[in-house]
Amino acid sequence: MSDDKFALVACARDGTIASPCERTSEIDQACAATAAMYDRLGFDPPWIGYIAVMAGTAVGGGAFVGAPAGNRVEIAYFTLADHQRMGVATRIARKLVEIARRHAPGVELYAKTMPEENASTRILTGLGFRRIGTDIDDEIGEAWAWLLR
Repeated sequence: MSDDKFALVACARDGTIASPCERTSEIDQACAATAAMYDRLGFDPPWIGYIAVMAGTAVGGGAFVGAPAGNRVEIAYFTLADHQRMGVATRIARKLVEIARRHAPGVELYAKTMPEENASTRILTGLGFRRIGTDIDDEIGEAWAWLLR
């Protein structure tokens, strides 16, 4: 899953990543949160979490929030502050869409954002997602809901 020096590296069941890279405490926290997600939702590759690595440095991450259910799978992604405004989040989201399409061609992709126009809403719109209403997110509360068919 690489293009040039950008790759999504799978987080193992225990939250470790196989690829050596420069990491931050935020990446270590994301790996721990991914392992906790596996404990709640199961470990079912490719419907797992990934760390985004660019030129040997961890720059963010993305995940499927569990395996598809009812022909829908949720994605989530983030970019470390030092790597924002470089297209990293777009690349992560695009790779998650590609993985989903390769493994479950008819699956709908779902995402949630803060309920305001921002970088994430532009990323999702650019990838073809449409805002379908609101939902409640465990971390941010009321969120905009997005769907890609």
